[in-house]
Amino acid sequence: MKRGIVFATLAYALWGVFPIYFRALTEVAPYQLLLNRMVWALLFLVVVLALRRQWLWLPRILADRAQLVRFTASALVLSCNWGVYIWACNSGRIVDASLGYFINPLVNVVLAALVLRERLRAAQWLA
Repeated sequence: MKRGIVFATLAYALWGVFPIYFRALTEVAPYQLLLNRMVWALLFLVVVLALRRQWLWLPRILADRAQLVRFTASALVLSCNWGVYIWACNSGRIVDASLGYFINPLVNVVLAALVLRERLRAAQWLA
């Protein structure tokens, strides 16, 4: 339990430092920062999958066209999200980006309720 709290605290601290880091790199184009992040994330994923020997899911995904389209769409949305965030930090719109990240989960819940017809419990409505 304590390790989880430590890791969560470190993750939130790192998340809080990202705007300072991106702001310090204003000379670098946002798309270059995004591409750098994508390459390092891919390398990290390959290393983790290699160490854990968890490659069995990959041929199934590559064979399933619909699943591959969903993964690609997810990757594009995530890339757009990070691209806008990096651009906002580089443009001095850190508060705007932070507000967007605060509001995003609320919008997701509303969309799930409206589009997917999910029913929220009382505690979820209260939150």
